[in-house]
Amino acid sequence: MPYFSISDSSVKVTDAQLQAYLDKNKGRYKVEDGRDIEYVSIPVTASKEDSASVRASVDQLTAQFRSALNDSLFAKLNSDQPYSGAYVSPADLPEKLREQLPLQVGQVYGPYAENGVYSIFKVIGQKAGAQPAARASHILIKPENTTPEAKAAALAKAKDVLAQIKGGADFAAMARQYGTDGTTATGGDLGWFTQGRMVPEFEKAIFGATAAGLLPNPVETSFGYHIIKVTAPKTNQTYQIAAVQKNLVPSETTREAAYQKAQELKGAATNLEAFRKAVAADKSLQKLEVKGLGRGDQAVNNLQGARAIVRWAFGANQGGPETKIGDVSEVFEIGDQYVIAALTGERTKGTADVASIRPELTAAVRNEMKAQQIMEKLKGKTGTLEQIAAAYGSQAQVKTANDVVASSGIIQGLGAEPVAVGKVFGLKPGQKSTPIQGEQGVVIVEPVSITPAAAPADLKAVRQQLASQRTARADGAIYEAVKANANIKDERTKFF
Repeated sequence: MPYFSISDSSVKVTDAQLQAYLDKNKGRYKVEDGRDIEYVSIPVTASKEDSASVRASVDQLTAQFRSALNDSLFAKLNSDQPYSGAYVSPADLPEKLREQLPLQVGQVYGPYAENGVYSIFKVIGQKAGAQPAARASHILIKPENTTPEAKAAALAKAKDVLAQIKGGADFAAMARQYGTDGTTATGGDLGWFTQGRMVPEFEKAIFGATAAGLLPNPVETSFGYHIIKVTAPKTNQTYQIAAVQKNLVPSETTREAAYQKAQELKGAATNLEAFRKAVAADKSLQKLEVKGLGRGDQAVNNLQGARAIVRWAFGANQGGPETKIGDVSEVFEIGDQYVIAALTGERTKGTADVASIRPELTAAVRNEMKAQQIMEKLKGKTGTLEQIAAAYGSQAQVKTANDVVASSGIIQGLGAEPVAVGKVFGLKPGQKSTPIQGEQGVVIVEPVSITPAAAPADLKAVRQQLASQRTARADGAIYEAVKANANIKDERTKFF
């Protein structure tokens, strides 16, 4: 009988009930020191002027690259990325170069702009490689199970889809409609790949083709039946590429402008109220929030390497004043961002208070109250599980779960229900439990059959495994006990 069979709005939870539940379950709500902050991040991003400047530089390098006497040395001297003189197959070429196949030795390709990088490529060599490469698309039709009937149905479906494509249907559209693997979003395109990366039956079909086009029959592999279109037949050609790549980075002028904006915000934000007012007045700024920031945290939301903010929030200012609620920080430089934060709340190590975990407590108390209502409604209901469910109402569910294991505490179709699993292992087949207040709802369990665990073939290995587990658990418990009882104040977070 799921808890959602009773609407949340019909169950009113009071603050007194929340506090009583928290007092009863203090062990479940232990917390460490924590801080709540609001912050604004001003990113340092390349401007249009920065992009134009880099593009002009790249255009000049492109012209010089065409006439360079030593291509590898030119790349080493002018690229932001290291030079590699390896010969690569089309499968390992940058996509922009694959679009230009076949490539010509001595020709310069580009510049190309992609993901903040300008790239120029020059082909300085070519030769036959050891492994052929090809490009293909496919539509995978998986059988529903391993029975002969399921395989026959999948093959029939694959043949039908193939016939539609032969009749003029678009391959990519059919892949999106009928495909059953991760390539459906790309219309079945697998891209380029070298021999040895795919299953043998699949590779045999593709690398056996002598020309591009649709293969006449579905190909069976361990995954199912594949409808295959070879988009680029196999080639042993490999190329040696010299690349000059320039990263688009903010100029010092752009960085200075971002810093100046952050300083102006700091100047206006003398306290929390002023901080919020200043941020609200500037539509280009977005205020973010973090609750329960830990003393040892390294990141603040997606800001990596933000220990300076964490230390400030905890007042670890190496001799400076303690941070108080309502204080606004100085400007922090975190990577390519300038950050200003304000302390909005603090939490002391111990048991959480109702306010900080109200949603979690409310859900727990509400479920307890729903469980009481459900159990009251179940009083006097007897018979089979199906009869009890029918007497309860249409939202009661009768399910069968296979292979329930005592150590996992999980019931298939329900999820984690450790109390119900524990109860069922104390019953005989056909014997029903009393109603149990579970995680997802009120549960009545009944064993259908019990399969005893097989005796281990090697008790020595079992003993060693158990001893190793217990040792690791004991080591961890001893460490925590020593830490809890040691008269040591950990001040490392002030400095690291």
